[in-house]
Amino acid sequence: MPMQDSSSDRSATFAWPDNRRGAVSLTYDDATPGHHREVAPFLQSHGVRGTFYVPIGNNFLNEIEAWRQVAADGHELGNHTLFHPCYGARNEDLPWLDAGYNLRDYTPKRWQDEVKLANWILRQVDGRSQRTFGNTCHQRWLGQGDSRICLDTLMPEYFIAARGGHTGRAVAPATFDFFNLGTKSATKALFADLREELLQVREAGTWMIYTFHGIGPADSGHFTEEKEHRMLVEWLAAESGLWVAPVIEIASWLKSNPSVPV
Repeated sequence: MPMQDSSSDRSATFAWPDNRRGAVSLTYDDATPGHHREVAPFLQSHGVRGTFYVPIGNNFLNEIEAWRQVAADGHELGNHTLFHPCYGARNEDLPWLDAGYNLRDYTPKRWQDEVKLANWILRQVDGRSQRTFGNTCHQRWLGQGDSRICLDTLMPEYFIAARGGHTGRAVAPATFDFFNLGTKSATKALFADLREELLQVREAGTWMIYTFHGIGPADSGHFTEEKEHRMLVEWLAAESGLWVAPVIEIASWLKSNPSVPV
């Protein structure tokens, strides 16, 4: 199954750093307890660094020292808002979502105030001034009807890049939007399938951004089996053809190297 889009022929001639042929970022959403207890240390033990998109209101403030260590170990703490708002056409579309946090009823100022405060809090934890955004529920809109606003237009003041929507495909470095990079869910994924996809990423010269939630059923209702995740990380640690790095690192490099021919 081909992973590339119409720009893949140009992506294949893109020169990634250190003679790498493609890139991959492992992102983890929602600051579940297992992320700082097991996932980040496991990645670190294999020389792999990930991106953790943390909503401030999801127990984060009770575990600041643990998350400060995650950042100190080289992982990225990405902005996932204060309260994880999502968009439902009707409140019953998302029964788990508090009606007060439906992006349908947000104004741009409310969203901007949330992400500004989340950025400030995260800076107190990791000392970093630059940040990427992990779109909550992979959604890119707020408001209703003719008043709907695409979040992409609000991003540049606060972030260097945003993971954006659930595209199910890799990012083609020859042509992409920094504020809607695109991601693929790794929930329930099998290592064999991920390995096959990443071999195609390496062949096409693209950048895959995977979204994980929990690792193992005890950590989240949206989870990837620990064994499958472990095999992926072990394989990536040994795979010299792929640049494995946090979203902010790869996005920053692309901003500095907008066109790098072979």
